[in-house]
Amino acid sequence: MQLTLFEMPRWSGATAFDAFQKWRPAQPGKMGFFKGRYFGVVESPQADRATLDGFTVAVEKALPGSSEGRW
Repeated sequence: MQLTLFEMPRWSGATAFDAFQKWRPAQPGKMGFFKGRYFGVVESPQADRATLDGFTVAVEKALPGSSEGRW
């Protein structure tokens, strides 16, 4: 698994939800998510959707914030 995580600064006006809405998976084996100020992409070409989802849920639980979403 590879995790790319971005923290959206409060002063920038950009939000993790905005980044999440604009992101589209380019291929199978990728999942985007947001939680609070964080936007992330989980990648593993060999993983199925359930495995990606399980890993993503674990990452989300470790991050501060309240709102979340996955794609």
